[in-house]
Amino acid sequence: HSFPTRRSSDLKFPTHPSAAELKKMPVARLRQLVRQTPGTRLKGRQISHANKSALIAELRRAWQGESH
Repeated sequence: HSFPTRRSSDLKFPTHPSAAELKKMPVARLRQLVRQTPGTRLKGRQISHANKSALIAELRRAWQGESH
């Protein structure tokens, strides 16, 4: 059974990427993740202006708050 090939932009992480994986991602991808992640405090233009470390910090903060 073969699965259709998927672009990386289509991937939803079943588990959240590690800090090391986040650091390797382009900033545009991190912004996309922040926009898709419920519970992030950054909105609209704040996301556009945030640098990589701010985006990573925000993602990790939002994911920490998730109840599993």
